[in-house]
Amino acid sequence: MSACVWSECRGRPPRPPPEKRLVLADDWGGLPTRAGDSVYYQCEREELRFDDDKDGKIIRVECRNDGRFDEPARWPECVEGM
Repeated sequence: MSACVWSECRGRPPRPPPEKRLVLADDWGGLPTRAGDSVYYQCEREELRFDDDKDGKIIRVECRNDGRFDEPARWPECVEGM
C-alpha cells in the first residue's frame, strides 16, 4: 500500500497573533488551499510597515505537501511607517 500524499491544506490558514496587525491579503473563501499554493498576509492598514522589512508589503505562507501550512517561526509585526 502506498503512503498517503496530501494534495491540499484543509481548514483556515494560520492566524497571526493579533498584536502583529496582519490580515489575509486575499479573500480566502473557505476552500482548501492546494499543496504548493500560498496564502498571503499584509498589514491591516496601508500606512503600516513590517518591523523587519520596511519595504515589504506581503508575507507568503505556503501549503506544504504534508497538508499543513508552512507557518513562519516569527511573524513580522506591522508598525507605523518611517
